Amino acid sequence: MSPSLKSKLHRYSRSLSNMGVLWFINLIFFVIGSRNSQCCDVDWYQSEADKIKDLGFFPAGDTTWLSIFHNYLYPTLIHLLSLLGAKDRVGITAFQFLALMTVASLIYFRFVKNKTHAKFELFAILLGATIFLNYNFTAFGLTEGLCASLLLAYAYLLYKRTYISNGVANNYKNDLIISVLATTLWMVRPSFFWLAIATFFFISVSLVFSHGMKIQLGIKLLILGLINFSLIVPQLLISKNGSFLNRLFHFTELSQLEYLRKGVFRYTTNLSECGPVQLIFSPYGQDLENLNPRYLQNPLSQMAGFVARLVSGWDAFPSSVTYLPSYSFIVPLLVTMVSGIIFVSPLFLAWSVIKDEKDIKSTLIRLVLPLIFIISQLTIGFTHGEFRYNIAGWVFGFMCLFILIAMPRIKRDTRLLFRVGILTSFFFLVVGQMTLMYSMYWQKCVS
Repeated sequence: MSPSLKSKLHRYSRSLSNMGVLWFINLIFFVIGSRNSQCCDVDWYQSEADKIKDLGFFPAGDTTWLSIFHNYLYPTLIHLLSLLGAKDRVGITAFQFLALMTVASLIYFRFVKNKTHAKFELFAILLGATIFLNYNFTAFGLTEGLCASLLLAYAYLLYKRTYISNGVANNYKNDLIISVLATTLWMVRPSFFWLAIATFFFISVSLVFSHGMKIQLGIKLLILGLINFSLIVPQLLISKNGSFLNRLFHFTELSQLEYLRKGVFRYTTNLSECGPVQLIFSPYGQDLENLNPRYLQNPLSQMAGFVARLVSGWDAFPSSVTYLPSYSFIVPLLVTMVSGIIFVSPLFLAWSVIKDEKDIKSTLIRLVLPLIFIISQLTIGFTHGEFRYNIAGWVFGFMCLFILIAMPRIKRDTRLLFRVGILTSFFFLVVGQMTLMYSMYWQKCVS
């Protein structure tokens, strides 16, 4: 056997064994997570899927059955799975698991094909990201489970565009896929409309940089807009909840969340049997109707509320355990311990880009992913904040850490990154525990 053939066989066997480890460990965590009970949200999606089955996709009569909280793609997915005999929660979550693992596998083999440096470190990050997403999201029949694979694909393609091709817009197909993924995420979960808008803006500005004001630019922007508009048309045809904008953005629900944000330091949907459906953490009251909004006049209180809601997206207490009738503190503790490292990775990546890049255009292009991460955190801090609503922040944070390790030309101080990350994790844990003290419901749950 020739040395080159032996080397190839060794590389292929190692890659396949890594894939076996990736799938096997994730399957274990997925099975553990899928045993957890849940209610409420899943029932809504199932009822919407049943309406599609009974009335058709565009019923001639009343179409107000589409919930004011949801967009159409997730119940449509459940309906399609039901046609394949996989309507129950096991079938839905199994599909989400397969989707996530397929995307992760493709990303891994892409890096192996490109002979990327630091393969073991990249595999470890990818393994950690998929375990986190599988245990906390895909094992539940919630929209975040489907968003996990879509967000991972989106983040990788954005990385490929901004770091591999260095922002050169010579692959319009890649731009279309990125934009379509962003709009799809919006039609799965309404709160992702900011991602669709930010993506369209970034792609448009990038095309202007590449083409200038030429006829090709106008054609590409028109195609981009038409494809994305075609994805939101079903939402407009199905939903009859108020105005044109409300049917797309659910502004009615957003206004309710705005009121909730004003008096709540932390909020979580409680899908277990412990406590009310909505667990409220607020120093200004425990009931939505009786919250005291006087603190709004105090800028320091507003800032404290913003920080508390931001922390709730990274502190796994109590969101990842309120799905469970009984639970252990070990899992959320481990998640919160690594949260700081994931959080600071986009900030370190942004600083590395600003410090190392000499060309302004290249710097702006490479800052896109960290900037989108920052926008995701603003949406957490300025809304009512919850761990599972921060799935975009977690995925983009993992991808930025991935980039820091994958790109050998990016100057980085790994030890400083982990030191600052651990300190940030400690901050999330302490502040998170302080906010939990504001809920008498939670105190009863853990007593």
